[in-house]
Amino acid sequence: MTSFNSKFLLFLVGLFLLTVIVFRGVLDNGFVLNWDDLEYVTENPMVQKWPNFFEMTTSFYAANWHPLTWF
Repeated sequence: MTSFNSKFLLFLVGLFLLTVIVFRGVLDNGFVLNWDDLEYVTENPMVQKWPNFFEMTTSFYAANWHPLTWF
């Protein structure tokens, strides 16, 4: 039983390392400010302040309602 657990743990660590290696270039990327990042992220009051769950589920911002992405 411990052989299976150690192999599974080794598999998970290897998968994690492979994921980090593949996506390491993403860390150097910033926002694509000429699209919708300013409106939906940096200027969005729902994202900038401490979450008010009632307000997130009942409010619209930029003519959209998407509370799951605000959470």
